[in-house]
Amino acid sequence: MSVELERLSRRVSRAVVQIFSTGYALSEEADGGTNTAVVTRQRATGSGVILSADGYIVTNSHVVANARRVRVRVPAEIPGHPLLEPADKVLDARIVGLDRDSDLAVLKVDKTGLSLLSLGDSDLLRQDQLVMAFGNPLGLEIR
Repeated sequence: MSVELERLSRRVSRAVVQIFSTGYALSEEADGGTNTAVVTRQRATGSGVILSADGYIVTNSHVVANARRVRVRVPAEIPGHPLLEPADKVLDARIVGLDRDSDLAVLKVDKTGLSLLSLGDSDLLRQDQLVMAFGNPLGLEIR
């Protein structure tokens, strides 16, 4: 079972990305009993999953909600060269859609040929079935 889970993790990790966002938001600060609104710079990191080979990615909306700039670290691959460890690519992304209620956002990077994960059908899940969640908000590597 362990070998199968490791194999799954390696396959999935090619479609898991790290998200970086920067932007501005209002911060409430108490100043001598009066509340003043201050604009502060916000930075966030999160995780996402590539859903299409042409660069559509799903992530959490709270990671990119107030973003002025969004960047995505995409795992690098060199097919046929397992000993080489190329540098990951960091690409600019744009927010295509954002839903705060479900905490989901869709991003788009201008790159094709990406490894992807297709979504399953949650209606097919059974009680007591093993379910795994993958993410990479801190940039951890699986080799």
